[in-house]
Amino acid sequence: MMSVDYLIMLIMWVSSLLSYVVIVPKKRRRRFLFAFLMCQTLMWLNSLIHVNLHLYSFPVRELPKATDISLTTDYFFYPFVCGYYMIFEPKKNLIIRLIYLAAWISVVVIFDVLLEKNTNLINYINYAWYWTWLDFFGLYAITNLIYKWFFKKHSLFQSDKQVLL
Repeated sequence: MMSVDYLIMLIMWVSSLLSYVVIVPKKRRRRFLFAFLMCQTLMWLNSLIHVNLHLYSFPVRELPKATDISLTTDYFFYPFVCGYYMIFEPKKNLIIRLIYLAAWISVVVIFDVLLEKNTNLINYINYAWYWTWLDFFGLYAITNLIYKWFFKKHSLFQSDKQVLL
């Protein structure tokens, strides 16, 4: 019988993949995947450091003999959310963009705290929700900077506008 923790991980995978197909516009899929992969790289390194410093742990993992981090949350789900943050970020002034980032991070941290309190997917050892908030804020902001730098020359990405149906 499948435990609740594995069921929640399965729901995160299925809902993320289905939302990618349904919600992400075809003309933004490349940008989404770039943001996802960039955030995934940063989050993987960040999670390895935090786990090795015993700040938090992942009691229930997909590959317990291979790695100490959770592939579902830190390698897939949170970078996936970062991809949505990037492609739907408003183009307005800096204040609106910072409010938008803070709102996304707050929702992600609430979800993370709920996982920590109600499941065995994450266990805060020497950590707290506000460190998670600052951590995600930094990761998403760095991803945003790299994303903006990478896509700053529009002429190189004309194919993004001409999507094959």
